[in-house]
Amino acid sequence: MANIYKPLPRHHEKEKDPDPGITRAETLGKYEEEEDVAMDRNSPKQKRFRYKLWSVLHRLQGFETRHALKIIIVTSLLSVPAWLEQSRGWWNQNESWWGVILVWVMAHPRIGGNFQDLITRALCAVLGAVWGGLAYGARNGNPYVMAAFAAIYMIPMIYRFTQSQHPRSGIVGCISFIVVSLGAKAADGLPSVAHIAWTRGTAFVVGVVAAVVVNWILWPFVARHELRKALSGMMIYSSIIYRGVVAKYVYYDQGDKPGKDDIEISEMLEGRLREGFVRIRQLMALTRHEIRLRAPFNPLPYSALIDSTERFFEYLVSVRQSSLFFHPHYISDSNEQAAESLLAYRRDAVAAILMNLYVLAGALRGDRKVPRYLPSAALARKRLLDKMAEIEAEQAQTREVERVQSGASEGEGRKWSQIYSYSYSQSLTGCVRQLEALIRYTKEIVGEQG
Repeated sequence: MANIYKPLPRHHEKEKDPDPGITRAETLGKYEEEEDVAMDRNSPKQKRFRYKLWSVLHRLQGFETRHALKIIIVTSLLSVPAWLEQSRGWWNQNESWWGVILVWVMAHPRIGGNFQDLITRALCAVLGAVWGGLAYGARNGNPYVMAAFAAIYMIPMIYRFTQSQHPRSGIVGCISFIVVSLGAKAADGLPSVAHIAWTRGTAFVVGVVAAVVVNWILWPFVARHELRKALSGMMIYSSIIYRGVVAKYVYYDQGDKPGKDDIEISEMLEGRLREGFVRIRQLMALTRHEIRLRAPFNPLPYSALIDSTERFFEYLVSVRQSSLFFHPHYISDSNEQAAESLLAYRRDAVAAILMNLYVLAGALRGDRKVPRYLPSAALARKRLLDKMAEIEAEQAQTREVERVQSGASEGEGRKWSQIYSYSYSQSLTGCVRQLEALIRYTKEIVGEQG
């Protein structure tokens, strides 16, 4: 594997040439160690402490910390009666702490609730409490009768919990029925079954309402905002895939041909990105149920942006697959001077695409306007193709003369090479074309600056 070039640190003074016996990797390792030591020596403790403090505070901005803070707030508020002398008795007697447990079950770190979820979950909690009371009161706790009631009620609730798109209403119905029926069986009728049913049912309803309301008020889940951030993430991942394809399959050094492990890793990443596009479309469907006060939400630019991003990704997959059969380094192999003349054009073509993707992803994530003028990937691609055509025209004459002199004919392998060459070139051109569509749709969503 060819060594990766790493520039020397700026503070490093010019020294004598290293010993010829020392390898380049050892020399670079020595320079890196000196750079780390110098950085530790030049950075004061205050800056290091401030960086650690910043990293901790930045970590606390994540959704896990917000979820934990929601749980702490609701648990503290609902547990206030347990700390007061005048309310501690009925709190323990009626097992009102089930409301706190329902908050733990209902709360979700990333998904909030809507009015439909609130009504459905509260209704399932009340239905489970009533059905649990009826199961015990039908024959004074006869286990066979309670089993029959459980079969009638629990089968649809378990199905709702495991198979439907609203599992939390199913689980709250299951918990409500189990707690009331078994609580009445354990109490043996004292207090009355009706008292157990309405007190536990009230605790369940309070827990459900508290969990949904807190998710509404504190850092609510807004599907349109999450959709915009998810699209930003998909652009970043697409740029990573593009960078990997270019480095491993297109412009790799001689002798570093992609192997079986590289292909398996690429296919695994591509499969995950395809799954990501499915989830993003599901996320866009959630925006239909959200109320927007300022103006109606227009899903058309988002849908078009998702389709363009997916087509850009599919073109990348085609580039990778075509490069396995068509060696794009034929110019480098035949003429080193020609490869050096193409280096600047290849660099500009790759850098233009990567910069555009980074700018668009940042604009979507931060909800900032896209600059009016961005590096033209189409122009960089055209310059590269023109330069390659110029070099190919020069080399075509040489190859034709050699073929005529040798008397060889163009074989079947040459034809397949041309087919894969066409697919490879058209896929890269398609990436550029889809990038222009990404710019257009992103500007439609966040606006244009300048």
